[in-house]
Amino acid sequence: MKFQVVLVAVVLVAVVAGKKDCKYTKGSWGECDTTTNMRSRSMTLRRGDPECAQTSTQTISCEKYDQIYKMKDEKKKARELMKAEKKVVKDMQKKLKGSYIQKIR
Repeated sequence: MKFQVVLVAVVLVAVVAGKKDCKYTKGSWGECDTTTNMRSRSMTLRRGDPECAQTSTQTISCEKYDQIYKMKDEKKKARELMKAEKKVVKDMQKKLKGSYIQKIR
């Protein structure tokens, strides 16, 4: 039953916020409500048609929130690692190029 209520709430938020002319500023996520196991955040209208709701509430399960932010952290770490590896490769290429030029002279 909880899942159906949550699904209806998410669908309603998606219908209201899904209009192409409605753009919302997203607030920060609240704490996990242990009774419903959900997190919510408020969104305020940034720009849009007069039919757009001025405020909207978005909800997500606490597990889904944890999965999303864990994935974002892993992606950020991978991006930083890739950047560091590219820097090492570039430095090695510079050193090799410099030593090659010295051998030619």
